[in-house]
Amino acid sequence: MTKEPEPSDSLSLQASGYTEKGVTAHVENEKLVKRYSPLSVIAFAFTTTNSWVVFGSGLAVPLACGGGPGLIYGLIAAGVVMAVIGVGFAELASAFPSAGGQYHIVYMIFPPRVRRSAAFVTAWLTIIYIMAALASCNFFVASSILDLVTLWHPSYEAEAWQTYLLHILLCIVGFVATSLYPTAIGRLGITVFWLSLAGFVASLATILAVSEKKQPGSVVFQDYQNASGWSDGWAFFMAITGCLWAYSGVDGPTHLAEEVHNPSRNVPIAIFLTIGLGIITVLA
Repeated sequence: MTKEPEPSDSLSLQASGYTEKGVTAHVENEKLVKRYSPLSVIAFAFTTTNSWVVFGSGLAVPLACGGGPGLIYGLIAAGVVMAVIGVGFAELASAFPSAGGQYHIVYMIFPPRVRRSAAFVTAWLTIIYIMAALASCNFFVASSILDLVTLWHPSYEAEAWQTYLLHILLCIVGFVATSLYPTAIGRLGITVFWLSLAGFVASLATILAVSEKKQPGSVVFQDYQNASGWSDGWAFFMAITGCLWAYSGVDGPTHLAEEVHNPSRNVPIAIFLTIGLGIITVLA
């Protein structure tokens, strides 16, 4: 016997701009400008994750927890995990497109008795996650810039306070750019997207060309070297956990759902392509 929908469920769906079938309805009072194209949403999603670049900061853990096999199999396992999560999340993002992302989805699918509290907790967890991700990514970029300075000037030694000030500068630049020039963000994202893919191809070709000694396949796929101090089983799980960092941020395009046409189609496409390109580039 199927349960009849409660009146509160129908009212909640109508108030949120959705029909009972989960299809997006036209929202008459929509305020956000459709400034993103489908390509710019894909570019935003990919550059937010940017798997092959970002994972460079997390190589130490999987390498210490298994060497080559810990790294390669950890990336494959983490890619499968994130692909499964991404498929389910893309389906929900297609059914309930909203700039709120996770908290709005939670509100729509949870039972009426707990949906408000669950959405509230999810919203704050998302805010904390975004703040932590911002700090992590900015410090990574700031450290990379100072490492380049050290490479060009060997006598220079980067100080912690210099990294912090550069992090603050990057935050200010990002805030000013998004506040004063919002229409340029989409085009800038597309440019960075192509530059990232070009950099990936150039880096891969350069490494293969200049490496005089090639390691045998056994180093990558067979020689399991656990230097973590944990048992081999726990070490491999730690390697997988470290590899998940390469695919974090796939929820990014959901927050553009109200600034792109046909979000029920374009947002899931961006999520799928981000995970697919991330797995390909980071494994290569």
